[in-house]
Amino acid sequence: MSRTRLLIKSNLCTGAELQINAVQSRHIGRALRLRIGDSLAVFNGEDGEWAAKIISMNKNGAVLRIGEKRDVATESRLRDHLVQGISRGERMDFVVQKATELGVKRVIPVLTEWGIGVT
Repeated sequence: MSRTRLLIKSNLCTGAELQINAVQSRHIGRALRLRIGDSLAVFNGEDGEWAAKIISMNKNGAVLRIGEKRDVATESRLRDHLVQGISRGERMDFVVQKATELGVKRVIPVLTEWGIGVT
């Protein structure tokens, strides 16, 4: 099963054909290199995730056929912790932001010999 996921801002139901815009079509065609007949997963952030297949694609958009709904646990069961040396300026904010996006459950700031705040 494909792990390529695409956010769709509309209601989804099994068997429907869904027209996607040129921006998303270009993304799946050029960046992801998917072609007609390839499978991907679509979700709307509310109702879960569906299997989908590309049935047509051109420069103006693409058409996807929505398949079966599947129950997917997107939240990791792991409880990752990050021990991070305190860094200067906005770098620490950036580290915390990216760690959160990656699913880190706890960021533990520490003072290090070569870091900020050590005299």
